[in-house]
Amino acid sequence: MRFHLTEAGLLRIRAREPESGHEADFGIRIGGMSPEQAEEARETPGMIRAGG
Repeated sequence: MRFHLTEAGLLRIRAREPESGHEADFGIRIGGMSPEQAEEARETPGMIRAGG
């Protein structure tokens, strides 16, 4: 999975399933973030949970 957060508050997420090659790519707009807040969010590690 790849995550990219822009200064405008757009979080782009891209994932690829290795065995099948299926891909997903989508974005989420997070409004009201200053460039400083976006930079802080980019540098702060997050937690990802996956379940099946």
